[in-house]
Amino acid sequence: MWVIILFKRFLYFLTVFILLFPVKVNALNAENISAECCVVIDYVTNRVLFEKNSDLRHSMASTTKIMTCLLACESKRLDDVVTVSGEMLKNADGTSLYLKAGDKLLLRDLVKGAMLESGNDAANAIAFFLDGSVDAFCNRMNKKAKIIGCI
Repeated sequence: MWVIILFKRFLYFLTVFILLFPVKVNALNAENISAECCVVIDYVTNRVLFEKNSDLRHSMASTTKIMTCLLACESKRLDDVVTVSGEMLKNADGTSLYLKAGDKLLLRDLVKGAMLESGNDAANAIAFFLDGSVDAFCNRMNKKAKIIGCI
């Protein structure tokens, strides 16, 4: 019994000792971040905690895919079958699901492909399916971005 009491006292002492000496963690330094640029912001205070090349301008590819998938989910048509056309695949450069004209997929599966595989061809197919063209879909995306405070 006395061994247990001594062990508990030792653990209490060790815990207090550890808490008295703050540990500095340098996880966020430029050498540890593989991204070309990034920004970490405290959500509560809106204070920038870390930035790397934050002044460089880049395309919004992933943000655009997220918005595309958000609009697809909001369409309530996730169980609709999408027949991929050649026009949907035009100008879908970059990462791809390797869709082919004539492929038939659920809109839900295109959303998964756009998000999980970063499939630009899937994002294009979603845009065409929902609005008939990339330009028309961009107009819808811009309206949504204004509504949710992104613009």
